[in-house]
Amino acid sequence: GPDRSGAFFAKWWCVMAVEGYNVLALDMPGHGRSCEKPLPTRSGHDGDLVLAVLAAFGAGPERPVTCFADAGGVQAFLLALRARPALFGGHHVLLNPIVSDTAGADALKAVMEAEGIDLFVYIAETWGKGDQPMNVGLCGKFFEYCEAMPDRVEMVMLKCPDVHGIVVGQRPPEYMVGDRVPVKGVARRPAFYMLRPSDECIAEVMGYMQSPRKQPVVVVDVAAPSKTALEMGKVNENFRVFVRVRPLLKREEERGAVGCLKVSDVEGFPRAPPPQRIRVKDPRPAGQDKQLFAHHLFRGEFVFDRVFESDASQVDVFESVGKPLVEAALEGLNVTMFAYGQTGTGKTFTMDGPPGDEGLMHHSIHMLFAGLGGGKAV
Repeated sequence: GPDRSGAFFAKWWCVMAVEGYNVLALDMPGHGRSCEKPLPTRSGHDGDLVLAVLAAFGAGPERPVTCFADAGGVQAFLLALRARPALFGGHHVLLNPIVSDTAGADALKAVMEAEGIDLFVYIAETWGKGDQPMNVGLCGKFFEYCEAMPDRVEMVMLKCPDVHGIVVGQRPPEYMVGDRVPVKGVARRPAFYMLRPSDECIAEVMGYMQSPRKQPVVVVDVAAPSKTALEMGKVNENFRVFVRVRPLLKREEERGAVGCLKVSDVEGFPRAPPPQRIRVKDPRPAGQDKQLFAHHLFRGEFVFDRVFESDASQVDVFESVGKPLVEAALEGLNVTMFAYGQTGTGKTFTMDGPPGDEGLMHHSIHMLFAGLGGGKAV
């Protein structure tokens, strides 16, 4: 930032080298601000820059990359990870991660699950009493990432000694703090900032880094059957689906709308009456317009237990839908009847109906009380 230079992870490198890691430190021009001027026009290319530098140093599937990143540098890492996940190892450490948006959260989640990748994240409002404060709210977008993949992120909140703020520390205050190191000629400023992890912190992070990689999540595509059970001649009297076609409204007729459905019985079905097939088609006559809109000619066909066309009465619907259920209820069975559909398709009319043209509920209740007989409870 403009008031400090940082080498946050420098204390880690000796430990990492002893454990066999090669260390590559990268300061992002759009985030590290070594020139003290943000370069937002470059931030969209930060992921490509990370990948280019890694390629130059020979990173690849045989030499996977583990990333330590803080603040805005996290977005550069996540962009690179999403683009080339095979380059990266399974474990990564982030500090106060800042990302600009969550548009790629679902894609990142899919990559991390498919590759067995997870994140270990530290959040702190500041790394020391003399350090500049960090608004945890800046991590808000990253927290939205976490909501999409909670099983892929372990987050630890830290509060350094003698620091006040809203964050409640989950580790001792001395777990990881920051030091301002006054060394001339190393940084633009008279001193640079370096994190000082405790032995406990180093042990926890190294244990995480060396733990087995998560098992990838295998997504199994379940192919939908090409035909419904009814189309294959299978009878299921316990679950029945009916369709009622609403008549055209006056305003629809005034606009010239016409019906686009054709209903027919399913032939050869082992039940009487058989299920019905509803076919959705373009009602316009053949001609130039029909050629122009050829993809509208046929919209599909579907099979249901029965299709009530627009001239079906409330009594017709009750006789097929409600009456068998009330009879089953009178025999002591549990039954459910409900209407489902978009607003304006006729659910309320079918279930309730106006006075003199009552719907399923009215007819069902009358039949229920008529069938109970004296002294029986509902």
